[in-house]
Amino acid sequence: MNFQVKRSFKIFLITITFFLIVDLFLGNYLYKNFLRINYFDRDTSMGEPHPVFHHTIKKNYKTFSAGWGNRRLTFCSDNFGFRNECDVVNESKIFDIGIIGDSQTEGLGINYEDTFTYLISRQIPENKVANLAVASYSPSIYYSKIKYLLNNNFKFNEIIVFLDLS
Repeated sequence: MNFQVKRSFKIFLITITFFLIVDLFLGNYLYKNFLRINYFDRDTSMGEPHPVFHHTIKKNYKTFSAGWGNRRLTFCSDNFGFRNECDVVNESKIFDIGIIGDSQTEGLGINYEDTFTYLISRQIPENKVANLAVASYSPSIYYSKIKYLLNNNFKFNEIIVFLDLS
Protein backbone atom coordinates (compact mmCIF):
# COMPACT_ATOMS: atom_id res chain seq x y z
CA MET A 1 0.00 0.00 0.00
CA ASN A 2 2.82 2.39 0.84
CA PHE A 3 4.28 1.87 -2.67
CA GLN A 4 0.88 2.75 -4.24
CA VAL A 5 0.65 6.00 -2.31
CA LYS A 6 4.20 7.02 -3.25
CA ARG A 7 3.57 6.22 -6.91
CA SER A 8 0.28 8.16 -6.94
CA PHE A 9 1.96 11.12 -5.25
CA LYS A 10 4.78 11.13 -7.87
CA ILE A 11 2.24 11.06 -10.70
CA PHE A 12 0.34 13.88 -9.02
CA LEU A 13 3.51 16.02 -8.67
CA ILE A 14 4.58 15.36 -12.27
CA THR A 15 1.09 16.25 -13.50
CA ILE A 16 0.95 19.47 -11.49
CA THR A 17 4.46 20.47 -12.60
CA PHE A 18 3.64 19.77 -16.24
CA PHE A 19 0.37 21.72 -15.95
CA LEU A 20 2.10 24.74 -14.36
CA ILE A 21 4.83 24.82 -17.02
CA VAL A 22 2.31 24.54 -19.87
CA ASP A 23 0.08 27.14 -18.22
CA LEU A 24 3.00 29.53 -17.77
CA PHE A 25 4.09 29.41 -21.41
CA LEU A 26 0.63 29.16 -22.97
CA GLY A 27 -0.79 31.80 -20.62
CA ASN A 28 2.09 34.15 -21.36
CA TYR A 29 1.57 33.68 -25.11
CA LEU A 30 -2.19 34.30 -24.89
CA TYR A 31 -1.70 37.32 -22.65
CA LYS A 32 0.86 38.99 -24.91
CA ASN A 33 -0.90 38.24 -28.19
CA PHE A 34 -4.55 38.69 -27.28
CA LEU A 35 -5.30 40.24 -23.92
CA ARG A 36 -2.56 42.86 -23.67
CA ILE A 37 -2.88 44.07 -27.24
CA ASN A 38 -6.65 44.42 -26.84
CA TYR A 39 -6.79 46.17 -23.51
CA PHE A 40 -3.47 47.54 -22.32
CA ASP A 41 -1.48 48.73 -25.33
CA ARG A 42 -3.65 51.77 -25.85
CA ASP A 43 -3.35 55.41 -24.97
CA THR A 44 -5.79 56.45 -22.27
CA SER A 45 -3.89 59.48 -21.00
CA MET A 46 -5.89 62.17 -22.79
CA GLY A 47 -7.71 63.31 -19.66
CA GLU A 48 -6.51 65.37 -16.74
CA PRO A 49 -7.98 66.77 -13.52
CA HIS A 50 -9.43 70.26 -13.51
CA PRO A 51 -9.73 72.35 -10.32
CA VAL A 52 -13.18 73.76 -11.17
CA PHE A 53 -15.11 71.14 -13.12
CA HIS A 54 -13.43 67.92 -12.00
CA HIS A 55 -11.79 66.66 -15.22
CA THR A 56 -11.17 67.65 -18.80
CA ILE A 57 -9.24 66.72 -21.94
CA LYS A 58 -5.61 67.82 -22.29
CA LYS A 59 -4.99 70.71 -24.68
CA ASN A 60 -3.43 69.99 -28.10
CA TYR A 61 -3.49 66.24 -27.49
CA LYS A 62 -3.02 63.81 -30.34
CA THR A 63 -2.81 60.03 -30.29
CA PHE A 64 -3.36 57.36 -32.90
CA SER A 65 -3.64 54.58 -30.34
CA ALA A 66 -6.61 55.58 -28.22
CA GLY A 67 -8.81 52.59 -27.59
CA TRP A 68 -12.13 51.30 -26.49
CA GLY A 69 -12.04 47.57 -25.83
CA ASN A 70 -10.17 46.08 -28.74
CA ARG A 71 -10.85 49.02 -31.10
CA ARG A 72 -8.15 51.57 -31.89
CA LEU A 73 -8.89 55.11 -32.92
CA THR A 74 -7.45 58.57 -33.36
CA PHE A 75 -8.10 61.04 -30.56
CA CYS A 76 -7.25 64.73 -30.87
CA SER A 77 -8.06 67.88 -28.95
CA ASP A 78 -7.66 71.51 -29.90
CA ASN A 79 -5.85 74.32 -28.14
CA PHE A 80 -8.77 74.72 -25.69
CA GLY A 81 -8.95 71.04 -24.77
CA PHE A 82 -12.14 70.37 -26.77
CA ARG A 83 -12.31 67.13 -28.73
CA ASN A 84 -11.81 68.07 -32.36
CA GLU A 85 -10.21 67.12 -35.63
CA CYS A 86 -6.44 66.77 -35.41
CA ASP A 87 -4.27 69.88 -35.67
CA VAL A 88 -7.17 72.34 -35.27
CA VAL A 89 -6.20 75.64 -33.68
CA ASN A 90 -8.99 78.01 -32.66
CA GLU A 91 -8.01 81.62 -33.13
CA SER A 92 -10.82 82.99 -30.97
CA LYS A 93 -12.97 81.97 -28.04
CA ILE A 94 -16.16 82.79 -29.95
CA PHE A 95 -18.36 79.88 -31.02
CA ASP A 96 -21.82 79.75 -32.53
CA ILE A 97 -22.73 76.48 -30.84
CA GLY A 98 -21.31 74.66 -27.83
CA ILE A 99 -22.38 71.05 -27.40
CA ILE A 100 -21.92 69.47 -23.98
CA GLY A 101 -22.69 66.04 -22.60
CA ASP A 102 -20.78 62.99 -21.47
CA SER A 103 -19.31 59.98 -23.26
CA GLN A 104 -21.88 59.68 -26.06
CA THR A 105 -21.46 63.36 -26.90
CA GLU A 106 -17.67 63.25 -26.67
CA GLY A 107 -17.70 60.24 -28.96
CA LEU A 108 -15.96 57.81 -26.65
CA GLY A 109 -14.75 54.78 -28.60
CA ILE A 110 -15.14 56.28 -32.08
CA ASN A 111 -13.14 58.60 -34.29
CA TYR A 112 -14.14 62.25 -34.10
CA GLU A 113 -15.37 62.18 -37.70
CA ASP A 114 -18.02 59.66 -36.61
CA THR A 115 -19.39 61.73 -33.70
CA PHE A 116 -22.69 63.50 -33.99
CA THR A 117 -20.99 66.77 -33.01
CA TYR A 118 -18.78 66.51 -36.08
CA LEU A 119 -21.74 65.55 -38.28
CA ILE A 120 -23.73 68.55 -37.00
CA SER A 121 -20.79 70.86 -37.68
CA ARG A 122 -20.59 69.58 -41.27
CA GLN A 123 -24.31 70.17 -41.84
CA ILE A 124 -23.94 73.83 -40.81
CA PRO A 125 -20.42 74.76 -41.95
CA GLU A 126 -21.10 78.47 -41.53
CA ASN A 127 -21.29 77.92 -37.75
CA LYS A 128 -18.35 77.34 -35.46
CA VAL A 129 -19.20 74.33 -33.25
CA ALA A 130 -17.34 73.33 -30.07
CA ASN A 131 -17.53 69.85 -28.56
CA LEU A 132 -17.35 70.60 -24.84
CA ALA A 133 -18.22 67.05 -23.78
CA VAL A 134 -16.03 64.67 -21.80
CA ALA A 135 -16.80 61.15 -20.64
CA SER A 136 -18.26 60.87 -17.12
CA TYR A 137 -19.61 64.41 -17.06
CA SER A 138 -22.84 65.04 -15.17
CA PRO A 139 -25.33 67.93 -15.15
CA SER A 140 -23.49 69.66 -12.29
CA ILE A 141 -20.23 69.47 -14.26
CA TYR A 142 -22.00 70.80 -17.40
CA TYR A 143 -23.02 73.83 -15.38
CA SER A 144 -19.59 74.30 -13.79
CA LYS A 145 -17.76 74.00 -17.10
CA ILE A 146 -20.06 76.36 -18.98
CA LYS A 147 -19.89 78.91 -16.17
CA TYR A 148 -16.08 78.59 -16.10
CA LEU A 149 -15.81 79.05 -19.88
CA LEU A 150 -18.10 82.10 -19.85
CA ASN A 151 -16.10 83.63 -16.99
CA ASN A 152 -12.94 83.09 -19.06
CA ASN A 153 -14.18 85.10 -22.05
CA PHE A 154 -15.62 82.27 -24.14
CA LYS A 155 -18.75 83.28 -26.06
CA PHE A 156 -21.46 80.93 -27.31
CA ASN A 157 -24.60 81.95 -29.20
CA GLU A 158 -26.23 78.76 -27.98
CA ILE A 159 -25.39 75.76 -25.84
CA ILE A 160 -26.90 72.37 -26.56
CA VAL A 161 -26.96 70.01 -23.58
CA PHE A 162 -27.26 66.25 -24.06
CA LEU A 163 -28.29 64.72 -20.76
CA ASP A 164 -27.40 61.15 -19.94
CA LEU A 165 -28.80 60.42 -16.55
CA SER A 166 -27.21 57.01 -16.26
